[in-house]
Amino acid sequence: MCKNGCCCALQIVISLVVAAVVGVLRYFGYIVGAEPVWAVFVVGTAALALLIAGIFMSRCTSCRQHTSVCGRILLAVGAIGTVITSIIALATLDAAVLTAAIISAFVAFFASLLISGIIINALGTSSNDGQRCRM
Repeated sequence: MCKNGCCCALQIVISLVVAAVVGVLRYFGYIVGAEPVWAVFVVGTAALALLIAGIFMSRCTSCRQHTSVCGRILLAVGAIGTVITSIIALATLDAAVLTAAIISAFVAFFASLLISGIIINALGTSSNDGQRCRM
């Protein structure tokens, strides 16, 4: 899907906007509690597990999936960043309002990178050009 760096740059800009919105909402008290962080942590952990399983499975198949480098990078960085920042956010739940807003913005940034990577990979692997994949 991503033929050039413009697509990746667009996804990063969108993730920065999402992070800013989540940070502002957290600062003003519209996002409270640990439930959103736990949900993002579970999604990030599941994506990381699927990414690792996909790496091992790609070694066993005879055909390669048509995924872009941009999608793979966004997926890997998003999954790892989401898990790490979610752990930090859960450890600092009782922090000051500004600190919690900044950490929530980082979690949202990596989570939106993760979602972008999942979408780009899903769109890029929709066809195999008639090839049959064998184990």
